[in-house]
Amino acid sequence: MKEINGDKGNCDENGSEEDKGSDWGKSLPVPSVQELVRNDPQSVPEKYIKGDEDETRKLDLACKHWGFFQIINHGVAEEVLLNMKAAVAAFFELPLQEKNKYVQAGTDFQGYGQQYVVSEEQKLDWCDMMFLITLPPEIRNLKYWPHTIPGFKDAVQRYSEGAQKVADEICDNISLLMGIDRDGLKRFYGRTKQAMRMNYYPPCSRPDLVLGINPHSDPDIITLLLQDDEIPGLQIRHKNKWILVKPIRNAIVVNVGDVLEILSNGVYKSVEHRAITNETKARVSLATIKIPYDELEIGPMECMVDDHWLRMYRSIKYLDYVRQLLQLSLNIHEYMQAGNDFQGYGQGRDSKRVQFRGFCTASAPIGAGIGGYGDGEGGIRTRPARLPSLGKGSSSRRSRNFIGFKYAYTLIKQTGTGNSSRLLETG
Repeated sequence: MKEINGDKGNCDENGSEEDKGSDWGKSLPVPSVQELVRNDPQSVPEKYIKGDEDETRKLDLACKHWGFFQIINHGVAEEVLLNMKAAVAAFFELPLQEKNKYVQAGTDFQGYGQQYVVSEEQKLDWCDMMFLITLPPEIRNLKYWPHTIPGFKDAVQRYSEGAQKVADEICDNISLLMGIDRDGLKRFYGRTKQAMRMNYYPPCSRPDLVLGINPHSDPDIITLLLQDDEIPGLQIRHKNKWILVKPIRNAIVVNVGDVLEILSNGVYKSVEHRAITNETKARVSLATIKIPYDELEIGPMECMVDDHWLRMYRSIKYLDYVRQLLQLSLNIHEYMQAGNDFQGYGQGRDSKRVQFRGFCTASAPIGAGIGGYGDGEGGIRTRPARLPSLGKGSSSRRSRNFIGFKYAYTLIKQTGTGNSSRLLETG
């Protein structure tokens, strides 16, 4: 026996120690990268190409911190996108008499007109819109589908199928980020409906006085938006500033809806957004929304609740959720019409406490919160407030017991800036 470096080991007859290996596990032999490049400098074998971890990370960050992102390489052909935009533009180019054949009837949200008008005194959107249920096919109401526009139905059909695949793929990846398998969200909400809102924003001689669409968040699972490629108009609220989203040609803008925020227990954010107008140019856009059926009970999924990340939302049927949003909007209008003035609301860390017909608001900083339901006076908007977001696993979160719906309501004074951003791009 020989002693090597103070240790005893077995040596062969030439005096060298036997190779005993290690306990760290085995590693398969791989080619020399240096030789690969020497033999073919232009080739990158597939096994060396990084996976989708970077895109998944960007999706997670976008949903947590922005609630919005743009996607390219989404798989919807350019021809399908262009035909869909052309179909939307063709409808709004019809004479008024022809468009009025498809006007909304009674309580049906489908058709031509405006949505969520709850008061004669309400400040209206500088926008005409057409709203259609598009999937599943059996619940379509074809009396609202324009039949005088060649190719309209085919354009909607092809785009709705492509948008459905994109939305499903995004939700599958969000399922994985939530720590469940790809089909976890699908199993929870089951079958869903798809609807399209086609928007036309005419030019306005005083764009500083109007909004194309007033601040709101989307009461759905997820929204896919086709913007005008040349004329920006979408703004999102980020850190109490309005950020203009610059269009990317053939990209789809995606945003988290209220339902997904609730299912994720506040981890992913349904963010307030609005549309502005242009002084000289008209603009069209198309929002495609993924919504659950009315009877689905929405609330935080079990995988998103633990001892360090307590339950932030109560469970409620989706239909009741939407009804309460509309009722809240009406209550606020009545409150303001009664002569109440909220001009004294401050900025930053100031806080107030108000109550709308049983919707008790917690004392919360002005500017905190998400969503946007209803119009106020003098630039005031009301929207649900949420607790500050702490990273999941933080032990500093406190449990609160608020009275009301989606936790609390507080008045938010609207602020605006000229900031712009392309948001996070993925694809």
